Amino acid sequence: MLVVRGVGTSGTGLLWRARFRERWEHVAPLTVLAALPGWGKSTWMAQCAKHLADTSPELAQQWITSRGTLTALLSNPPTEAVVFVDDVLIGASDPLWADLLRAARQGPDLRLVVSSVDSPDLPHDDLLEVLDERHLRFDDDEIEQFRQLLVTEQAAVDLVPIPAGLMGCPLLVHRQVARTLSRGGQHTWPAPNGLPVHHLNSIWYAQRQSGALDDSVLVGALDNARSLRRFTVGLLADDARHQRLLRQQFARLAALPLVRPDTDDEAHADAFAWIPTMWDLLRAAETPEAHRARLEGALARVTASGRSVGRLYYLLALGQVDEAEVLVAAEYRRCLVYTDEWATELLLEHDHDPTTHPALTLLSSEMRSRRGQSLTRVRRDAEFAVETLREQSSSDPGGELARTSLIAYAAVTAGDRLRALRFLSHLEDLAEITPSARLPDDERVRLVGNLYLIYWAAQQADAHELAMEIATAMATFSRPRDQLYAMEMVSLHTQEDMAGLRSLGHDGAPPSADDESHAIPLVHIEDGNDVAAIDFLRPIMSRKTPATSRSSLDALTLLVRTLTDLPGLRVADVTEVVDRSRALWRHGRPSTFVTFAAVTAYAALGAQDQGRELMASIDVDDPDLFERLTEVLCLQMEGRFDEVRERAASITTPLPRFEMLAGVLTVATYVQLQQKPLAIARLQALWRSCPAPRLLRFAMRFVPEHVASTMASWDTDLPTDLADALRATRGDHRPIQWRPRPRLTPTEREVLFLMRDGKKNREIAEARFVTLDTLRSQIKALYRKLRVSNRGDALVAAAEWRLLEEGEI
Repeated sequence: MLVVRGVGTSGTGLLWRARFRERWEHVAPLTVLAALPGWGKSTWMAQCAKHLADTSPELAQQWITSRGTLTALLSNPPTEAVVFVDDVLIGASDPLWADLLRAARQGPDLRLVVSSVDSPDLPHDDLLEVLDERHLRFDDDEIEQFRQLLVTEQAAVDLVPIPAGLMGCPLLVHRQVARTLSRGGQHTWPAPNGLPVHHLNSIWYAQRQSGALDDSVLVGALDNARSLRRFTVGLLADDARHQRLLRQQFARLAALPLVRPDTDDEAHADAFAWIPTMWDLLRAAETPEAHRARLEGALARVTASGRSVGRLYYLLALGQVDEAEVLVAAEYRRCLVYTDEWATELLLEHDHDPTTHPALTLLSSEMRSRRGQSLTRVRRDAEFAVETLREQSSSDPGGELARTSLIAYAAVTAGDRLRALRFLSHLEDLAEITPSARLPDDERVRLVGNLYLIYWAAQQADAHELAMEIATAMATFSRPRDQLYAMEMVSLHTQEDMAGLRSLGHDGAPPSADDESHAIPLVHIEDGNDVAAIDFLRPIMSRKTPATSRSSLDALTLLVRTLTDLPGLRVADVTEVVDRSRALWRHGRPSTFVTFAAVTAYAALGAQDQGRELMASIDVDDPDLFERLTEVLCLQMEGRFDEVRERAASITTPLPRFEMLAGVLTVATYVQLQQKPLAIARLQALWRSCPAPRLLRFAMRFVPEHVASTMASWDTDLPTDLADALRATRGDHRPIQWRPRPRLTPTEREVLFLMRDGKKNREIAEARFVTLDTLRSQIKALYRKLRVSNRGDALVAAAEWRLLEEGEI
């Protein structure tokens, strides 16, 4: 039965909460109702008392509302009774909690029902049951009872706009419904415009100011949190004991309509954030001076806790832009990773001057790109940042490393690959600085963050050997206690898997999978597990988030798709990746890693013309590793094996995966030239320098099947372990083709499609309005291009080259 005081049927309180009947019938020896004022604790106790009076009239009841009375009772507790203690205890660490539990344990028929604000700091005990805001809030059935009551009372109260959180506070709902009915029922609940939240806040803080809730850990924490946009246990409590007590209460905040659950990623901790309405109300209730003092207090608190993004938010809120610039310039990677929605809003509120605040400008632009805005402004701001940072200088090596690493990062963001490479070359010397064992943690972590910017820039600018060195340095300087340690390890293992360093074992055992690596699909290919390789990439392929540069990831994805899932790849897909990479760089040439992956794909798809066109982007004067490999693939695709021999043999690199690949491509060239002795000698020399079965298996994916079969047939001419490694590659998918993909005329294409549809020659001639003789000439030309002699083989070849798909020719 639902009852509103003064309206309708008489009763106790707002709502007869029948769902608690079972608890009332089996009251725990010590039942604690721990909730903030307004959550119906007294109503719950009164209804419990009434239920027990109706069902167990022989059971004595006693109400206690003062500490003195409770202390007297505990000195000589009754053995059989129900004692209701209404808000005598407030805090979690009140010593009377232990006395209450002791009394409950000694009196087998004694039941203690105690209302409080904090849940007690007591060890787990079967005699104890604690109900808090999460248990006392209204459930769906009780809300439906409201609807039925309002219909009965002919009140036009619309409950739909009531914020879900407010439905948990009986006091607020009771006052609103009573107010509605007192006005004749013709009133709707106001939309969630902040008034109910303000009212609830005023209830609690009025009691706080009166001193009634001084002992409450939870209320004290909320009071401290008034200065914080988002708060964790660590920010609200200074010492370990206080943190432990607050942690016991913290999850209860999820039931309050004033805050919402959040996560402090920077601290890797659960958090709560004030809802916007409440945060605005807190600010509106203060003078400008008090508000500034509150923000300054919050800044001091988050600074002491080591939260960079927290500092950024309060510095911007206080208008301390110069200090924010210094912070972002020193800890750009950390700000980039952790900048939250509130700091982002402040960053985007004003246009920062790139000539005075380049780091803030760059960070703001990146936040805009994350929101899907055009990358044009990001690039423009990055260019300004590069020019401004170039004019600055630093007197200490650490500061110079921070400045120069940010320049290299900004240069890549701006699409200036040549300038990025120049600064990366300068950074190779700076990066050799090794922090001493006594270097403070904050400086060491800052150094690692700057190294990460170099690592990212090196990856995007195709300086993969430098990226490997920097990833190793990051791992050396990092510590497991660091908040971004996992990111450093992922970076290291990604580079190691790209380079093949974790696959060098002679026994062919896979590298440890304990740590995530973005290049793990290459390891799956080494195992012949094509499904796992492509499955890993599917979420990445479907992700459409904007980015200033994703060439490295695009290239890796394209390479893996080519080697494992060629039927799912189209020439247009390859060209799209190439064009996207071209668009990133001012000089209009794609990343060399993208170029290598694209030519591999074109070779597999038989798209000779596209591969030849892409070759024009190679820097013939100073080619890097991937440009050299690309040239070899193109020459092989075109059958120019005499030219391949010298170029492939001259490729040297400290990256074992690609050293093995260059060697296998050289051997494959000798095979194609029918120079078996040279091929065997080169293969044996390669194996002596790099006896890695896994890397050999990966490299063999880049040669056609007939070449792989020839190499595998040399069992008796090769060392046993090398022969075994070659045998293990049998059955692997080898998509690479060394003959060009046929290019059909529109006429030949139409004839091929009509053949596929089962049309006879006469029907095809009639459909095309040509004579049979003309058609026979066209079919002969088609067979010649496909290198076949009959219709059946022509359709098989067309399917193999994927010539029967719309839009491919």
